[in-house]
Amino acid sequence: MTPQPTSDPAAPSDTQREGTGVERVRGQMSRRRQLSATASLGAAAALAACGTQTAAPAPADTGTGPLTWMLNGSAERMAAYQRIADSYMAQNPGKKVEVVPADDPIAKVTTLVVAGSPPDVSTVTPVWVGGLAEKGIYQSLDPFLSGDRMFRLDDYHPSTIEGGRWKKQVYFLPLFLNLHLLAYNAALFRQRNVPLPTDQWTFDKLRDTAVQLTERSGDQTSVFGFDHGTDLNNLLPWIWANGGEVFDRNEAPTKSTMATPKVIEALQQLVDLRLKQRAIPTTADRAGRTLNFQTGGFAMQQQSASGLNGLVTQAKFEWDLQLLPKGSAPRAAIGGVIQMGIPKGTKLPQSAWQFMKYMIGPAGTQEMLRANQGMTPHKPSFQEFIKLGPPPKNRQAVLDAMTTVRPLPKAAPLESKYAEYTKLFGELFDGKKSVPDTCAEIDRMMNAAIAG
Repeated sequence: MTPQPTSDPAAPSDTQREGTGVERVRGQMSRRRQLSATASLGAAAALAACGTQTAAPAPADTGTGPLTWMLNGSAERMAAYQRIADSYMAQNPGKKVEVVPADDPIAKVTTLVVAGSPPDVSTVTPVWVGGLAEKGIYQSLDPFLSGDRMFRLDDYHPSTIEGGRWKKQVYFLPLFLNLHLLAYNAALFRQRNVPLPTDQWTFDKLRDTAVQLTERSGDQTSVFGFDHGTDLNNLLPWIWANGGEVFDRNEAPTKSTMATPKVIEALQQLVDLRLKQRAIPTTADRAGRTLNFQTGGFAMQQQSASGLNGLVTQAKFEWDLQLLPKGSAPRAAIGGVIQMGIPKGTKLPQSAWQFMKYMIGPAGTQEMLRANQGMTPHKPSFQEFIKLGPPPKNRQAVLDAMTTVRPLPKAAPLESKYAEYTKLFGELFDGKKSVPDTCAEIDRMMNAAIAG
C-alpha cells in the first residue's frame, strides 16, 4: 500500500500522552484495558503506515454559485478543458463549472487569493509547487484525501503524485503527464538510407546521425539534424542521463549543483552539437524563418508528449517516436505534469474536490488523450493511449518512457527564478557564455535565493 500524504509526527511518549486524548486511569489497568489500549495504538500505527492516519476534516462549502476553473493553454487544450467541464455538468445536473482562461494563471491566482476572491480550481506545473505551497496560495489536499475512501492515489503514476507534494503533503493532483521523447522524420531517414533510431541509441549515435542528416548549402541550412528546448525542464533529461543533478536533493534543496562535472559535460555536448557541428539552429539561424519539425525543418527533435497534437494534425510525412538516447547513468524522463489544486479561500472546497476527482479520473484524462494533449498519469487508462492508434506508430515508446519518469525538482525559489534560468541558458546556447561560467552563475543565483 502506497502511503497516503499525511504528516507523520513522532509518536508521543508515555509521559506526553497525558492530555492528548489518550485516557489515563489511576493504578494498574486491567489486562483487558491494557490489551484494548495496545490494540488501539497498534491500529493507529498501522493506519498511519498505510496513509490513513486521522487528519483534519476537509472544509465544507460555505457559498453557492458556479465553480470557477482557471487555466491556460492552446486553443485545442482549452477546448478539451471545456469538454471536460461540459461532461461533468451533464452528469451532475444542477452543478455549473465555468472555464476561466488566464494568460498567467499562477500570477492571477496569487493576486485573487490575496484579494479574497480566488477561483475554486486552478493549474500549475511542478516547478511552482514549492513556492506556491510555502506562500499558502493553495491548500493541502490531505484532508480531502483522508476523508475520501473512493479515491486511490495508487491509481496514478507515482512520479506525478510526488510532483504535487511539498513537505509530505499533497497540494496538487495530475491531469496529464508531459514527458519527453525523440520524434524523428521517418520518411527522411528512409530517403537518406539512414537506420531508424532505436531504444539503444546513445548520445554519440544521436550526434552522428544529426550531423549526417543536416542539409546545408553554403551558409544556408535547409534541414537541421536535431532540435531541443533550452529551458531547465528540457535540459534535465540530458543532465540526468549523464549522471548529473541540478540540486543536492530533489525537494527543498540546500544548494544548487549546476557547476559539477557531470552537468557541465552534458550541457557541453549539446552546446557543441549546436555551435561546432551546427546540427541545431541558433537564434540567428531562426531569424526570419519558421523552423519546426512538422514542416520538415528538423530530422529529429526532443518532443514533449503534450505537444503531440501539433505533429498529429500538421505533419504530412511519416514520423514516429523513440526513447531519448541512453547516457552513462540510467535513462530518466522528466515528470512534467499539468496539475490541479484548490486555492486558499475558496468558498466551494467540497465542490472543487468533487470536480477535481472527475477531471483527473478516467473521463477527464481520456478526453486529454483523445485531444493528444499528453500522456495520462492514470494507470488504469494507460491502454487507452495505445488504442488511439497511429500516428505515432510506436505509441509503446511512451509507455516505455513512463518507467523512467522521475519528478521535477521542487525548490521554492524556482517560482521566481525560472525565467532567469531560461535567459541564462539562452545566452549559453547562442555562444555568449561558456558552460562553466553559466553553471557557476546559476549556482550563485540559486544559492543566494535558497539562503534567503
